[in-house]
Amino acid sequence: MPGNYYLHNKESSYIIKGELLREEEITYNTNRSMKDSVLRLLLDDEEILLQVFNALEGTTYKEKESVHINTLKGPIFSRRKNDLSFSVGPWYLSLIEHQSSLCPNIPLRMFIYLGRIYEQILDMTKTYRVSLYQIPLPRLYMLYNGTEEFPRETLLRLSDAFRQAAGLSAERMPSADLVVRAININTDKHHPLLQKCPVLKEYSQFIERIRKKLSEGRNRDLAVKEAIRECIEEHILHDFLMRHGREVFNMMFDEITYEDIMRIRIEEAEELATKRGMERGIQQGIQKGIQEGIQEGIQEGIQEGIQQGVPQGIRQASERIALKMKEKDLPLSEISECTGLSEAAIKAL
Repeated sequence: MPGNYYLHNKESSYIIKGELLREEEITYNTNRSMKDSVLRLLLDDEEILLQVFNALEGTTYKEKESVHINTLKGPIFSRRKNDLSFSVGPWYLSLIEHQSSLCPNIPLRMFIYLGRIYEQILDMTKTYRVSLYQIPLPRLYMLYNGTEEFPRETLLRLSDAFRQAAGLSAERMPSADLVVRAININTDKHHPLLQKCPVLKEYSQFIERIRKKLSEGRNRDLAVKEAIRECIEEHILHDFLMRHGREVFNMMFDEITYEDIMRIRIEEAEELATKRGMERGIQQGIQKGIQEGIQEGIQEGIQEGIQQGVPQGIRQASERIALKMKEKDLPLSEISECTGLSEAAIKAL
């Protein structure tokens, strides 16, 4: 089971309990824009995405296996990418952008993203066929939860950005356009989407809880800490905050991004693979040494070497791996499970 850690503020008497919350007596400056990365992390789950898609489209798809996340993969961890895109079977391609500040260029950005994503997911050789190559239907959304006045729902059009497009006759209208459905997910707008999709409603409640505390005069880091604790207690994004509370907290302070988290997880997987490779190599080396020892008549010496040297080598390798995982603030229970070391031994490193 994951270990329990606590986020504590020396200026207040409360703590936040959660698997990934472990900070002591530290103060940060909160990221004022309430980073889009938090929502991206929340939606990085096929089952949740299917819930969001059904709420947006009025559909009833149930197989999460039909959902495929295909957010742009440019140069490694490049920030020039869309917030989120995913396919539902062969029928739909959805792009979702989250905005906490107004941006009139969302249709232009989505126009660029859409072309890149189609190029990424389609077999471009089929575009040269004589028969029609049918492709997923694009559905484009912007979810807004900023503080500036914005309607409950509106349509944003790429054609609004075209020069000299206003007043053109039907015959001279632009040859291309793109429409983005923009939805205000602030709870005071009461958009029906929030009733259909509890996870988006709870996300908006979490952000608004932070804003309310700021309006009451709390400093920004204290507001975030209290909001995380209260939402966990009130079962608002409970499971998500219990799993990712520390990551969410750091995102609010511009300390870590969604891309950083993905990079850390890849590094963690690589280290685990290295550890398993070392273990297999040690076992193979032991077996080979025993076989050669028997052939050379020095079985006793090999057995003594194995008894004394191999366990020591394994432990040293495990300690090096545990130290790297510990430097990344991974839970002690997880480090112990991966390395076989006790939590007490890990703490002593």
